[in-house]
Amino acid sequence: MIPMTKATVEDFSFKNIQSWSRNVTLNDGTKVLLRAQRPSDQEPLWEMVSTLSDDTLTQLVDRFTHELIENWIKALDYDKILPIMAFEPDGRVVGDATIHFYPSEGRKHIGAFGIFIHDDYQGRGLGSQLTRLMIEIGRLKGLHKMILEVFTTNERAIHVYEKCGYVVEGCMKKEIWHYLIKEFKDVYRMAFYLQ
Repeated sequence: MIPMTKATVEDFSFKNIQSWSRNVTLNDGTKVLLRAQRPSDQEPLWEMVSTLSDDTLTQLVDRFTHELIENWIKALDYDKILPIMAFEPDGRVVGDATIHFYPSEGRKHIGAFGIFIHDDYQGRGLGSQLTRLMIEIGRLKGLHKMILEVFTTNERAIHVYEKCGYVVEGCMKKEIWHYLIKEFKDVYRMAFYLQ
């Protein structure tokens, strides 16, 4: 398990999320900027998702369209969803991680985590950095549990999640009809317990 430290989010503020940012160094020495998503990020985010390989797309549930990205940006509300994006120094988006906050009283202690990393940055430590960061942000938000869903065939992502402390809670058979490969996919539900 990768240790968590307060330093990971020492300067994070829910009062001023839009201005939060942090520079991180990946395993190979590459510098990446992590910051909260802003309305101006629509086209850079579309550029990233529109250049994902079919191999990567087969591991993602959503079919990314320009309209979907536009709707995400229009609906940006940090009280409901917190997206943190990763940028190269030239401004190219190379990763995105989100926590969805549940509004209902019975589930407000849970955050639903999602992440995708551009092919060029997979296997370089960005996924682990973003996963750890979102766990720490969930902890600051007072969440008790973070959950995610991952295809049972996505061994690389499962390894990252387990390394960061997530555990498999269950397997849902034929949970997703995948638009690209035209077949049903099984999904693991995984969880990280913060408290």
